[in-house]
Amino acid sequence: MLTECRCIACLCESTGDIAYTSGDQSIWDNFLNEIEPAASRVPYQVCVGNHEHYYNFSGYLNRFGMMEAKSHTINNLFYSFDFGGVHFIAWSSEHDHSASSAQVAWIRADLKAAVANRDVVPWIVMYAHRPLYCSTNDYYDCEHNGPAMRTVFEPILRTLTVPCPMRMVRRATP
Repeated sequence: MLTECRCIACLCESTGDIAYTSGDQSIWDNFLNEIEPAASRVPYQVCVGNHEHYYNFSGYLNRFGMMEAKSHTINNLFYSFDFGGVHFIAWSSEHDHSASSAQVAWIRADLKAAVANRDVVPWIVMYAHRPLYCSTNDYYDCEHNGPAMRTVFEPILRTLTVPCPMRMVRRATP
């Protein structure tokens, strides 16, 4: 249970732009060496961002193994897991997320199962690198990507009666 955690952090999630490598593989290695003390003690979950795109995302795909809880297969681009009373759904805003994509079909099915399991795991958190809503004036995220993603995901969430006080949180410091 989440209440049994006696450390400062019980889970660490990185939602993309993990190491800003610009394709330099040694930066990946240095970054992972730096976070190893924390990542060896608490679950370290990642989600792909636009800065992982170098060499077809190979630096990201070959350094992380995010296990899809239901199928027990490795899928670093979209996966889900339960932690405490929360069902987490990580998806890629950097890959096809059109209404007919395999990723969105998987999200629909995963959300449907998560909603049916709310008596056991009451909270659902769905996250990706790029936000559906913005509090800034970033053109690509706020004017281009966000509206396109909302047209896909809002109807899914409404259909499954997932409450949608969707929020975007950006923090650089506590």
